Amino acid sequence: MRLLVLAWRLPVVGTSKNENKEYGGTTLNIQDLRLFANISYITIIFVFSLMYLALSLFKVGGKRYAVMALFGLSAFIRAGFEHQKALLFILPGVPQNIQTLLRLCGLFLATGFFLWYLHMLYPKRLPKWGVAVSFLAAVPALASHLLHTTWEWEAFAFWAVTEVVVYTLFFANLITVIRKDTRLAGFRLASLINLAAFGVYDALIELGFIHTIRLLPAGVTLLILYESLINIIDNYRMHQHLKRLNDKMQHIDRIKDDFLANTSHELRTPLHGIIGLAESMMREAMGALTDDQKSTLSLIVASGLRLSSLVSDILDYSKIKDRKISLRREVVGLYRVISTVLSMTRYMLLGKNITVTNNITKETPLVVGDPARIEQIFFNLVSNALKFTTTGEVSISGEEKDGFLAVTVKDTGKGISTRKLLDIFKAFDTGDMSLLEGYEGTGLGLSITKQLVELQGGSIDVESTESEGTTVCVSFPLYNPETLALPPGKDAPENDEDALSAEVLSDLQPLVEAGNANADYTVLVIDDSSINLQIMKNQLSSGGYRVVPALNGKDGLKKLAEAKPDLVILDVMMPEMDGYEVCKKIREKYNQTELPILLVTANSETVDMMEGLNAGANDFLLKPYTVEVFLTRIKTHLNLSNINKIYNQFVPIEFLEFLGKKEITDVRLGDQIQKDMTVLFVDIRAFTNLSENMTPSENFKFINSYLSRLSPFIAKHGGIIDKYIGDSIMALFPSSPESAVRSAIDMVKYMETYNHHRSKVGYKAIHIGVGVHTGNLILGIIGDEQRMQGTVISDAVNLASRIQNVTKLYGANVIISQETFVQMENPTDFSFRFLGKVKVKGKNQSVSLFEIFDADTDNRRDLKEETKSHFEEGILLFSKREFADAAQMFRQVLERNPDDHAARLFLEKSENFIALEKKRFLFNS
Repeated sequence: MRLLVLAWRLPVVGTSKNENKEYGGTTLNIQDLRLFANISYITIIFVFSLMYLALSLFKVGGKRYAVMALFGLSAFIRAGFEHQKALLFILPGVPQNIQTLLRLCGLFLATGFFLWYLHMLYPKRLPKWGVAVSFLAAVPALASHLLHTTWEWEAFAFWAVTEVVVYTLFFANLITVIRKDTRLAGFRLASLINLAAFGVYDALIELGFIHTIRLLPAGVTLLILYESLINIIDNYRMHQHLKRLNDKMQHIDRIKDDFLANTSHELRTPLHGIIGLAESMMREAMGALTDDQKSTLSLIVASGLRLSSLVSDILDYSKIKDRKISLRREVVGLYRVISTVLSMTRYMLLGKNITVTNNITKETPLVVGDPARIEQIFFNLVSNALKFTTTGEVSISGEEKDGFLAVTVKDTGKGISTRKLLDIFKAFDTGDMSLLEGYEGTGLGLSITKQLVELQGGSIDVESTESEGTTVCVSFPLYNPETLALPPGKDAPENDEDALSAEVLSDLQPLVEAGNANADYTVLVIDDSSINLQIMKNQLSSGGYRVVPALNGKDGLKKLAEAKPDLVILDVMMPEMDGYEVCKKIREKYNQTELPILLVTANSETVDMMEGLNAGANDFLLKPYTVEVFLTRIKTHLNLSNINKIYNQFVPIEFLEFLGKKEITDVRLGDQIQKDMTVLFVDIRAFTNLSENMTPSENFKFINSYLSRLSPFIAKHGGIIDKYIGDSIMALFPSSPESAVRSAIDMVKYMETYNHHRSKVGYKAIHIGVGVHTGNLILGIIGDEQRMQGTVISDAVNLASRIQNVTKLYGANVIISQETFVQMENPTDFSFRFLGKVKVKGKNQSVSLFEIFDADTDNRRDLKEETKSHFEEGILLFSKREFADAAQMFRQVLERNPDDHAARLFLEKSENFIALEKKRFLFNS
């Protein structure tokens, strides 16, 4: 102790000229005292640094303790290589230049880490830039030392001044905090002032203004001790605060348990009335019932029994927790118990492909226990087995083992992960949530089941394999009349006639479609609860809708394609695939205007609603709801859907998608996009002559009949009808030119069937021509704010129309441009021939055209294929103005195919040019 006193008095002794000093008759060497003091300082610093480091590794104090540990270790290195150099006893032989470097690094890092520590304590008073400045200011000083520059002293002075400025600003900001926070008054203020004073003193020594021993190690040691004391006090206060909170939570928990118990007890009376009244009506006490009425009443009874079981679980949980539960000991026959449980849970089989096998018979040995509790135990076990099994089998069997009857409930459901098996018996734990998410339940059932079994002297064991199933084995003591004299209880086999038998719930109907099959609207209802499905079926059927039920997401998506509903009602919480995921799957194919989705949930949290809307739902319906609100919501969304469908008839939805719009309400005047597409024009030949013989009314009927027959061929190949122009159709094909060509071929081929139908009623045959061209065009919205419409503006549209006009000239059904032909991936898949270059109306340059004759009759197609080489050779000669040779080729084509209009046209042109050349020759002669 005297050595520590001497060490503290060394700073005021003077210079190092006094080598020895006498205190109390004892002569001590000053250097030894300094060395002892230095070792004491660095030992304390090192020990506390390791303590803070260990606490941070164990997640105590967080990053703040880790930074404090780094500060201490940096100060430890600084002090260990300074003057007495105590660390040389541990690390002898360290070169002088390395010692100096470590000492400087320790100083710079300690200063920076301490500022970082203060920043973490007071982030608003010391911003991050202050910490960054501290570290950056040390870079020039360290670099000058390593490079042995002439400005080493100036660099160090710059760092020292920077630190003084940063610390001064921080202390100025900290004064207001110290005034408000009494915990900082005293210890922290003293530690900070102490370190600052010793730091300034040490900096003056470093700069050469003072020549005495350094005090910073002592200041750092005091700081760490002060901070440790502050942290101990803070942790103690936090512990006391948490203790008070824990006591308060326990008090609130007791109030909650009492509330649940009292409320649950009060629920039993109305529940008993609901179940009793429904049962009496099912037994036709008030008159005959229809099958649908009996099925609905059966579900009311099943729902009441399930709710009654939940109420019993809550009451039992409270009683077991307070150790107030009492059990009867009677002789129990499990046959009656299992039969009753299977009857009560029969509704859970609706819509599932499950086989239930009950191997418990009247000959099964009797057991000893509380009959009501045993029924509750098996209700929980069988309910869980049916809940988590969608297909396969649930079996119940019993076996005698060492004075016990072991009853096994086995299912082929989802199973539970091995690491979660021990947790399933915890209260409010529903097992492996990654497997069971979306299922209903309080998490109390298995916890209460385990405790009820053990209170009756039995045991419970669970084995499970993921994706294979779960086996639960429950053991009860066997009844032995020689060792236990008990009269048969009311649940013994001979009293089966008093039990709730399968008759009560025998009228449940399977989940099938409901409502009129010819109803105006079809609603797909997806819910994993058969009771909820039945409720909505009844409500929607009364509203005149056709209802298609589905018990899970996968089944719902399958029925979606089959039923083509007008609206989908979707439950949020479902196993395997929840409502949000199903909603996203539906939105991949149908947008919100095509197919409205109404999410039904009991959760009114905003975040859940936002998740549903982001998934693509149109609206939310919160449970519980009234029938009037339910049907009104559905009617509203169906009306909106119809309005949107009508809008889409005027502006194709694909047109909106090209513009990057989801709804027609998003469209603005001037919206446009430039895109390469294939344009198709189809028109009736000689329509004017045809329409002259019809009244205006007959004209409209004919055009609508004609357009409605050709339009599906455009949609079939991914085309978009841009507009109808009288008897003409203009369509766009964004995917590929082949799609437009195939659509044209199908339309021409269909005309044979259409004309056959017309001939039967005495109408003339009609013929069409199709022109196809590929090019760049602009889709956009034109008009004004009061009247807008979508249109396509491009020279490509005009050229496609001109090409269609020349089909009549060439006697061709389908003609495409060279641009379309070149962009086709496999043009050889079609029958085609080159028609040469043609100067169409409105174009200065000639256009190369190709005839597609796949839609011609078999005979005409074969003849064109046979004469293709002569025809195209004639076209080539014609383009070279070798008209005589060209005419010869076309004559050969016509000899084989007299009905070839294109060959006859070019023959006439060739002969006209030959005649013209003769006239010119004679005139020139």
